[in-house]
Amino acid sequence: MRFFFLFSLLALLNSCITLQAPQVKGVSNLQTSGLLTGNPHLNFDIQLYNPNAISLALTDFNVNVRYGNLSLASLHLDTLQDVAAQSDFTVPLSFQPSKEQINNILQSGLGMINQGNQAKVNGTGSIRIRKFIFGKTFNFSF
Repeated sequence: MRFFFLFSLLALLNSCITLQAPQVKGVSNLQTSGLLTGNPHLNFDIQLYNPNAISLALTDFNVNVRYGNLSLASLHLDTLQDVAAQSDFTVPLSFQPSKEQINNILQSGLGMINQGNQAKVNGTGSIRIRKFIFGKTFNFSF
């Protein structure tokens, strides 16, 4: 009987909480350093919005970063971040691309300049949010 009551309560609470996907607003604060010293480093922020009427916990964040069509990095954050209800939030990311990746970007950039095209940092990933014992993973792209 006790198990049935607990299961019914959890099912009721689960139906009351519908989590909406965080919305990607863009990439900002793109900064590079160490390109000339041979120790390249890339920093940027992904700007997101929590459309939910409740605060959430960001528990897992994965992203594959590309420059145009060139893969730069696969990044994973598993640190907990609290996100206020219906608010903007930022996930700061940084990585060190290899010399080969930097060389590919430079070659790709020269080719795009000659063709009049423009490459930009883009990516796809997943974000896991949680409220109490309920969680959900959403895919995103930018």
